[in-house]
Amino acid sequence: MRIGDLIARCEDEAIAAETATSLGDSGLLADVTAAAAAQNVTVGEFAVMSVEHFVTHAHYTDWARMFGRVTRARDPGAAFLHHILSDAVMHGAPHLPATAAPRSF
Repeated sequence: MRIGDLIARCEDEAIAAETATSLGDSGLLADVTAAAAAQNVTVGEFAVMSVEHFVTHAHYTDWARMFGRVTRARDPGAAFLHHILSDAVMHGAPHLPATAAPRSF
Protein backbone atom coordinates (compact mmCIF):
# COMPACT_ATOMS: atom_id res chain seq x y z
CA MET A 1 0.00 0.00 0.00
CA ARG A 2 1.35 3.42 -0.95
CA ILE A 3 1.68 6.20 1.62
CA GLY A 4 -0.80 8.30 -0.36
CA ASP A 5 -3.36 5.52 0.02
CA LEU A 6 -2.78 5.44 3.78
CA ILE A 7 -3.20 9.20 4.01
CA ALA A 8 -6.35 9.12 1.89
CA ARG A 9 -7.75 6.35 4.06
CA CYS A 10 -7.17 8.47 7.16
CA GLU A 11 -8.81 11.56 5.63
CA ASP A 12 -12.20 9.88 6.03
CA GLU A 13 -13.44 10.73 9.52
CA ALA A 14 -15.45 7.52 9.94
CA ILE A 15 -12.57 5.29 8.84
CA ALA A 16 -10.09 7.22 10.99
CA ALA A 17 -12.35 6.92 14.05
CA GLU A 18 -12.97 3.21 13.47
CA THR A 19 -9.26 2.57 13.00
CA ALA A 20 -8.34 4.62 16.08
CA THR A 21 -10.75 2.68 18.28
CA SER A 22 -9.57 -0.67 16.90
CA LEU A 23 -5.84 -0.07 17.49
CA GLY A 24 -5.90 -2.03 20.73
CA ASP A 25 -4.12 0.71 22.68
CA SER A 26 -6.55 1.80 25.39
CA GLY A 27 -4.10 4.35 26.80
CA LEU A 28 -3.69 6.05 23.44
CA LEU A 29 -7.44 5.98 22.84
CA ALA A 30 -8.04 7.62 26.23
CA ASP A 31 -5.47 10.32 25.42
CA VAL A 32 -6.97 10.91 21.97
CA THR A 33 -10.49 11.04 23.41
CA ALA A 34 -9.39 13.61 26.00
CA ALA A 35 -7.54 15.71 23.40
CA ALA A 36 -10.55 15.58 21.08
CA ALA A 37 -12.92 16.59 23.87
CA ALA A 38 -10.64 19.50 24.79
CA GLN A 39 -11.07 20.78 21.23
CA ASN A 40 -14.78 19.92 21.10
CA VAL A 41 -14.30 17.52 18.18
CA THR A 42 -14.92 13.82 17.72
CA VAL A 43 -12.20 11.19 17.81
CA GLY A 44 -12.55 10.88 14.04
CA GLU A 45 -12.14 14.62 13.52
CA PHE A 46 -9.12 14.65 15.81
CA ALA A 47 -7.57 11.77 13.87
CA VAL A 48 -8.15 13.54 10.55
CA MET A 49 -6.69 16.78 11.95
CA SER A 50 -3.67 14.86 13.26
CA VAL A 51 -3.01 13.26 9.87
CA GLU A 52 -3.36 16.64 8.14
CA HIS A 53 -1.00 18.23 10.65
CA PHE A 54 1.59 15.48 10.25
CA VAL A 55 1.43 15.60 6.45
CA THR A 56 1.86 19.37 6.33
CA HIS A 57 4.26 19.96 9.23
CA ALA A 58 6.33 16.85 9.96
CA HIS A 59 10.09 17.10 9.67
CA TYR A 60 11.80 14.59 7.38
CA THR A 61 13.11 12.71 10.44
CA ASP A 62 9.51 12.26 11.63
CA TRP A 63 8.62 10.84 8.21
CA ALA A 64 11.60 8.48 8.38
CA ARG A 65 10.53 7.19 11.81
CA MET A 66 6.97 6.75 10.58
CA PHE A 67 8.08 4.87 7.44
CA GLY A 68 10.26 2.59 9.55
CA ARG A 69 7.34 1.73 11.77
CA VAL A 70 4.79 1.32 8.97
CA THR A 71 6.95 -0.88 6.74
CA ARG A 72 7.47 -3.40 9.56
CA ALA A 73 3.80 -3.53 10.54
CA ARG A 74 1.32 -6.26 9.74
CA ASP A 75 -1.34 -3.56 9.20
CA PRO A 76 0.35 -0.48 7.70
CA GLY A 77 -2.80 1.66 7.93
CA ALA A 78 -3.22 1.01 11.64
CA ALA A 79 0.50 1.54 12.28
CA PHE A 80 0.40 4.80 10.34
CA LEU A 81 -2.54 6.15 12.35
CA HIS A 82 -1.11 4.87 15.65
CA HIS A 83 2.18 6.65 14.96
CA ILE A 84 0.48 9.92 14.06
CA LEU A 85 -1.98 9.86 16.97
CA SER A 86 0.82 9.02 19.40
CA ASP A 87 2.82 11.93 18.04
CA ALA A 88 -0.20 14.26 18.25
CA VAL A 89 -0.95 13.55 21.91
CA MET A 90 2.73 13.52 22.89
CA HIS A 91 3.71 16.76 21.15
CA GLY A 92 0.51 18.74 21.42
CA ALA A 93 -2.76 18.28 19.66
CA PRO A 94 -3.15 19.79 16.20
CA HIS A 95 -5.29 22.88 15.83
CA LEU A 96 -6.26 22.60 12.19
CA PRO A 97 -9.75 22.69 10.73
CA ALA A 98 -11.13 19.24 10.05
CA THR A 99 -11.83 20.25 6.47
CA ALA A 100 -8.65 20.91 4.56
CA ALA A 101 -7.99 21.38 0.89
CA PRO A 102 -7.80 18.04 -0.92
CA ARG A 103 -4.32 16.81 -1.72
CA SER A 104 -3.07 14.48 -4.37
CA PHE A 105 -0.31 12.00 -3.51
